[in-house]
Amino acid sequence: MTDKRRKVLIAMDGSDHSNATFDWYMKNLRHSDDHVLLAWNVDTLPSSYGNVNLMTGDPDVISRSINEHATHVNHIVKTLQQKLTDSNVSGCVLQLHGHSSGEAIIKASEREAADMIVVGSRGLGTLRRTFLGSVSDFVLHHAHIPVCICRFDKVIK
Repeated sequence: MTDKRRKVLIAMDGSDHSNATFDWYMKNLRHSDDHVLLAWNVDTLPSSYGNVNLMTGDPDVISRSINEHATHVNHIVKTLQQKLTDSNVSGCVLQLHGHSSGEAIIKASEREAADMIVVGSRGLGTLRRTFLGSVSDFVLHHAHIPVCICRFDKVIK
């Protein structure tokens, strides 16, 4: 027998918009037997932390920065997992590692055989979207499954 649960990939980035997107999904789209994949594109280790350039070659600075980054990643993953637990939702957290969040989301949706993608939108204007790009726009135009874009003019914390 095959698993008939709907797999819903929700793109998360820790922002108020992505948290509002999760809440909107819970209120408006959730089915009781959904399996939710909270997908977060993990930031790569930056070349600098604050005023500290990691290219100095100082092993202590590099080690400390790597440990801080790992702690940050673990904190985000635990926070997202807790969001699923607190909401009594079946699912898991996917750590994506892509240069482009949009591409990483598309690849994850294909790899996980997701049935739907839910993504938030910051509502960038045309000019800003042209220069900055838009994850939701990319996902909408490259996904081969239904995409729900949640746009919020104002997110209440």
